[in-house]
Amino acid sequence: MLEFRIIPNEPGNPTFASYRDSIKKRGPRPLPGEQSYQWFEIEDVKDFLNLKTREDVSSLEKNFENKKNTYGVVIERFGDKYYVLSHIGEGYTMTHAKKEGESDWSLLSAQSERDEQGGPAIGFRLDTIGGSKFGPLTRQHRGQQLAIFIDDQCVSHARINSPITTSGIIQGRFTPQEVNDMVKKLNAGSLPQKLKDPPISVRSIGPSLGDANQVAGLKAGLIGASAVAIFMLVWYRYAGGVAMIAVIINLLFTFATMAILGATLTMPGIAGLVLAIGMGVDANVLINERIREELKRGTALRMAVKLGYERAFSAILDGNVTTLLTCIILYVIGSEQIKGFGLTLGIGVFINIFTAYFITRMFFDMMSMISIPREVKRLPLMTGLIITAAGALLYGIGYATHSVEDRALSTTLAFGESLIFVGPSVLFILGLMMLFRVIHGNSKDLPMAGLIGIPKVNWVGSRKVFFTISGSLFLGTIFLFMTRDDRDIYDIEFLGGVNAQIDLKTEGSIAKLPNDSERQKAIEEKLSESGKKLEGFGAALEKANITGASGTYTLATPGVPAARLAPVVRNLLKDELASTNAVNFSDPASEVTTVHLKEAGTLDATKFKSDLSKRFIEAGKSISTAQVQSIGGTEGGAAEETPAFTIVTRETIKDVVIDAITDSLENDLNIQQSLDFKLAVNQSEGGESYFPIRESDPKSLGIGLSDTEAASLELEGWQGGVAIVLEDVTRRRTLPCSRPGSGRCDFNRTSKSTVGANHACSA
Repeated sequence: MLEFRIIPNEPGNPTFASYRDSIKKRGPRPLPGEQSYQWFEIEDVKDFLNLKTREDVSSLEKNFENKKNTYGVVIERFGDKYYVLSHIGEGYTMTHAKKEGESDWSLLSAQSERDEQGGPAIGFRLDTIGGSKFGPLTRQHRGQQLAIFIDDQCVSHARINSPITTSGIIQGRFTPQEVNDMVKKLNAGSLPQKLKDPPISVRSIGPSLGDANQVAGLKAGLIGASAVAIFMLVWYRYAGGVAMIAVIINLLFTFATMAILGATLTMPGIAGLVLAIGMGVDANVLINERIREELKRGTALRMAVKLGYERAFSAILDGNVTTLLTCIILYVIGSEQIKGFGLTLGIGVFINIFTAYFITRMFFDMMSMISIPREVKRLPLMTGLIITAAGALLYGIGYATHSVEDRALSTTLAFGESLIFVGPSVLFILGLMMLFRVIHGNSKDLPMAGLIGIPKVNWVGSRKVFFTISGSLFLGTIFLFMTRDDRDIYDIEFLGGVNAQIDLKTEGSIAKLPNDSERQKAIEEKLSESGKKLEGFGAALEKANITGASGTYTLATPGVPAARLAPVVRNLLKDELASTNAVNFSDPASEVTTVHLKEAGTLDATKFKSDLSKRFIEAGKSISTAQVQSIGGTEGGAAEETPAFTIVTRETIKDVVIDAITDSLENDLNIQQSLDFKLAVNQSEGGESYFPIRESDPKSLGIGLSDTEAASLELEGWQGGVAIVLEDVTRRRTLPCSRPGSGRCDFNRTSKSTVGANHACSA
């Protein structure tokens, strides 16, 4: 929600000293009864104070006290945030607070414009009501600073040069990017209501792939790439080196294309990239083998290269085109993750046709030439140098015609800089070609390893045999696919399941293990124990006793707690249950559960008991085989990082999974414990559970605070409020189990322990 306020432009004025002291002592909250000024958070201090470089921001942070009065507005720092002092009195603001019968104003539009000097500026238009309010505000405060607020955060400020009614511009030393950003903010602020406040607490977690996955992925990639490179070099000698150069160029072109398209690299995208590299190697293998066959037949090297490429091209083109069509289909109809795979693989495959066929052929043609024509060396080199010179010229023009602030956004500079590297790149490629020519020497052959000579198999004549084998394998695969259980074929993306994240206590036994691999193994063992316990519940349910009629049934389940049974009962009966109080039990540990059905429905006791047993056994197997992955650590306010893991299971009942995890890992989970407490009673207020705050001295509350406890409380500015005092604060063990009406089941420990002070105070 967009609002405007006048902000003081005399930071050294002694009038504001008390406000500066106030924010340092009690934060930015307004003083009770304050009607003149208020502190507002600055959204981005770099933009607000027009700090152009990181050095400027760093200088502000280090020397804030010396610099804060040099910016022409009243600013202060509280914690890691910056605040600006603003007028809040009538006649100084244009907010959405309306008087009775008054219509609200709105911003019609904001757009990029040019000021009188042709520089980037921000244009805006208000409706008629907004113009009638904005006119008097800008007329009365001409020459002062007008601040722009969105959802009570100050995003920018500007000097009022002249009265403005329904339309105006904001001008300054803006870059085009800054103008675009401000236009977006203003248009977002034109919404009629404020966005919801941010959550009370925020925690940061490591990358979703996890440190272990990143290390394992890099290790696997390096091992795979090294193995392929070694194989190509050992099997094809320096011809394999040419193939690896083509693969590297393919990789660079793929990354460049993704950067141009603005595509991000996801985990499926990495898989597509690896597959594209594999197809690039495969194409070079086809070419090298065709060249080998021609050389074995006695063909001259130059002709063998020509025929090898011609005969391999059809196979390369067919394979790449069919894969490219598949990539297009995946990108068009796939989910976001599948799109990433299809896009990366498609780009790699498309570039592979160029690198495998044209790049490598230039190397082989250079090696097979008896003598190199002068034009072959001169023309590419001259072309590269001309392009480099043109790039240097464009770079110079862009550098000279743009200010320091605009150079980072200059297209001319960026394009010129990219062209500068063309000449060195061409020179580098020519150098590599000459190097391979020197390695090849005057040899009339390409040295390659081989196990067999020229194959003499009549593949076409044996087509009936191969058709029969292929058809049998195809039909056998279809048969196995159709007859296997879905749970053995599909993962949770298709069948559903639960993906739970857990944080471990740093002082727990599992967190103290030396690495994530051992922690993961320990968690898997704990889950296996929990799964076996669920299977034990399933076996015990075969002896359960179900009685009742007319829609109300009692389940006596020896060995199975009601709290663990209830989620499965709800899952199996679903729409048959009554709308309220459907599943009840007196205590979570009770072995008796009451079930209420709709409209006096009937329950087949034998079948239901069998279904319960099977469902628990299935749940136990799913929990036992759950996948556990490290996802790095979380920072819950402590300096030490907390180990965190993701548990993925095919079990679809969330509460069953939560109960199983809590049951097996209770002593290792970093869970905020619930608390039991009593509200202190204020006898002087007639037995009310609150204490009026009349003075800033905490002892005036009359709750018997010690000097140490009183010193820890800050009541300055809370006069007129009330304090709530908690007594006998004790820890409670909480087990989530979706109990009807509450969503939690609570178990008190047998011995109580105080986890906080005997008294807690809040206003």
